[in-house]
Amino acid sequence: MFLYDFAQNGTFKAEPLKINGKYDQENFHPHGITHIVTSTGTVRLFVISHTRAFEHSVMVFRQTRQLDLVKTIRDEKFIRYKKGSVLSNHFLRTLLISRPNDLVAVSEEAFILSNDGSAQTTVTNLIEYMSLIPSGSVVYYDGKNYRSLSRVIDVPLLTAADNFYVDNDGAIWIGAHPVLHEALRHLTDCDDLSKYSPSQVIRIKFSKDFKSWEFTEPFMDDGRLISAASVAVRLKNQLLIGSICRQVVHCDITAETI
Repeated sequence: MFLYDFAQNGTFKAEPLKINGKYDQENFHPHGITHIVTSTGTVRLFVISHTRAFEHSVMVFRQTRQLDLVKTIRDEKFIRYKKGSVLSNHFLRTLLISRPNDLVAVSEEAFILSNDGSAQTTVTNLIEYMSLIPSGSVVYYDGKNYRSLSRVIDVPLLTAADNFYVDNDGAIWIGAHPVLHEALRHLTDCDDLSKYSPSQVIRIKFSKDFKSWEFTEPFMDDGRLISAASVAVRLKNQLLIGSICRQVVHCDITAETI
């Protein structure tokens, strides 16, 4: 886990965070991350973690310049891959390990989590992934009761959305793959610099009744600046764009961009 400070006066370095608490370091593979500021002003971090046995959990940390482990949450609603299969191919492991993909904190004890699919075998997972069958799910978790979520509206993106970030103004920023087959090709060997995938960032701002929205594309790249962008985080007039395997891009936002 790393801390990136937007205000660095030109240094632009990610600082590794010390993690305090009892946890399995060998099986700590952080994925989706969200945070919330508690009533006492401290930052609470929720992190999806995957193990090599394809078991998934949400780890909750108290964040300062270090991370203090508060608790680890495991639940059957965090869809996992069945035991009994050893996968050596990085591409297949990437597809199968990422069932719980992203999450957003809604309180100090609750979050909404997305599973990117439901298949639990190699063959059915590949069929599900390549055919774009809409078999994902969304889970509300507060440690007590499950709540149902109601669909309000569908927004056609015309791209392959990856991770979502909700800024302080309620706008949704999405890292996306406009050419999905190039992103899949890129994933077969992240270290091969001859393989790169176009990157896209989308911003959606809904009306108060969620019946209409403003759709803009603040960032687009052919993949040579940043390959396979997967997430974008906005702070005031700055944007931090992360990728699946390689770079992070820090850029300024101008008014005409959004």
